[in-house]
Amino acid sequence: MTSPTDDTLFHSAIAAPEAGEEEPAYEEAAAEDLLPPPDFRPFFMIVEDAESTEHHHPTVHYIFADDDLEDLTSATLAAIDQEATAGTRPEVEERVVLLDMDADGKQVATASSLSPRWQALKVDIGQAPSWVGASQGGDGRLMLKVSGKEIVKAGYKQRKKGSGSVDELVRSFSERLDGLGDIIGPQGDVASSPDVSTTQEKL
Repeated sequence: MTSPTDDTLFHSAIAAPEAGEEEPAYEEAAAEDLLPPPDFRPFFMIVEDAESTEHHHPTVHYIFADDDLEDLTSATLAAIDQEATAGTRPEVEERVVLLDMDADGKQVATASSLSPRWQALKVDIGQAPSWVGASQGGDGRLMLKVSGKEIVKAGYKQRKKGSGSVDELVRSFSERLDGLGDIIGPQGDVASSPDVSTTQEKL
């Protein structure tokens, strides 16, 4: 024996809107807002020491607006742990530099270093050199060069010795003052913004 189906026994967990009520509208982010620009191509990147002019090819991680920030968090914590290690400096020191790109992906908005021993001074964007292979960006792609300076601390023996003429002390002070001026910039306002001077070539 069967009984007629009672529709009231089967209902959705989400109540249907009553008559006269409208469902709230949820605006979803447009797909183009979450994707990199259509013409985006990775930079050929180098890091340059402003004093020794040594060049290094860094490991680069691109983080977009909708990406998980786990990699950024891990890199930040690793940089903090490395600086918190008391006593000795590691043979290979990892330095994390954060670059915030504009919406077009072709200009640097801000640049900051998480290492207090090494600070970014200038960021240049230009054409990648012709000798770079096509797989690395030599096919018309852009090169991003970060120029920075390492802060060298005087050794314990040098401080303890305390010898040297007045001229040497003045010269050493002048060199350190020039280095500090390179880091903080002409206006000396480093607390408000980590911006660095950015040179853009007209492409």
